[in-house]
Amino acid sequence: MSKHTPGPWIYGPEVGPDCTRIDAENGLVIAAVRSREITSWEQSRPIYSWSEEGAANARLIAAAPELLEALQAVTRCLAWHEEQH
Repeated sequence: MSKHTPGPWIYGPEVGPDCTRIDAENGLVIAAVRSREITSWEQSRPIYSWSEEGAANARLIAAAPELLEALQAVTRCLAWHEEQH
């Protein structure tokens, strides 16, 4: 299994007008996720609005360390159960 930056990962500040950042507790940037979409243009400048899909993707990425921990716990439980039978 490859190493990863330990959690918690924080769904946090916006990087720019269309991205939300996922940060580790130690300050490392884990990912930048598109959280807004262009809905219109005004004087050659985009106008962004919140994207529910982008926000959901950012929350899912931020939950990755907890999801990994849960998967590892289930794997250990199944291995123990198999040994008992």
